Amino acid sequence: MKEAAMNPLKRHLILATLIGLLVGLVATPGATAKRSATPTERRSLGGVAKSPRCSKVYISSVSKQWALLYLTNRSGCPTGDGFSTYRKTNGRWRHRLDGPNDPYVRCDGENYAPRIPVLIQRDFGLCA
Repeated sequence: MKEAAMNPLKRHLILATLIGLLVGLVATPGATAKRSATPTERRSLGGVAKSPRCSKVYISSVSKQWALLYLTNRSGCPTGDGFSTYRKTNGRWRHRLDGPNDPYVRCDGENYAPRIPVLIQRDFGLCA
């Protein structure tokens, strides 16, 4: 049996779709791309954030105006079982939200953190 030749337009559409998918995979950052805060950023956040022993502080790779803080719960340090988020406005870090460590929170419709942009939440791994 002789196979029918593929329509050139269909072949171009398939090729364009595959290229688009590959570019999307290469250009899309990972689900969480946050980075550790520098000592200067930790100091500017103040409080427990200044102590690397007592806290883990991350800065969003989406916007350096957003920070995420977890407590380490080490002996002699404050304790907690969730996170705190901060946004830098007018040169000062301002507290935005405290929340639980719950990786199953959805980023869409049921979002419990509307004060934090979804891209920032995804970058910090706060929602799925």
